[in-house]
Amino acid sequence: MLDPVHFFGENPVFVSYVRDNSDEIDRICAKFRENNIEYWLDRDQIDPGKIWKKAIKTAINNGAYFLACFSREYKDRSETYMNEELLVAIEIMRTKPYDSGWLIPIKLSECERNTRNRYRCQQNAKGHTVLKPT
Repeated sequence: MLDPVHFFGENPVFVSYVRDNSDEIDRICAKFRENNIEYWLDRDQIDPGKIWKKAIKTAINNGAYFLACFSREYKDRSETYMNEELLVAIEIMRTKPYDSGWLIPIKLSECERNTRNRYRCQQNAKGHTVLKPT
């Protein structure tokens, strides 16, 4: 039998998604609950009045894993907060061993990778990581 604490520790899995995929995310989280795996969802864990950017950054930093849920809906959006979460995750992933498996990308639906807009991470003059087109 899988012991979630052995694999995940006491920290929850951070789930990054777009709101359009809430039904699929609810099904994933139901499976997590069935298997006693703690997870963190913005809509459930950010209390009213909290600074959401700080709450999300803390949750990503403390997460056992970062589950990035890609989909057609994500690809079709011109802007989404999921991109901000991904940038934070990339910063944190840089400090982890290359084979940690901490960032787990999944496809919720068929979606092609956008090859027109390729980006790379780069530090700006203030030392912040930003995405720059290649």
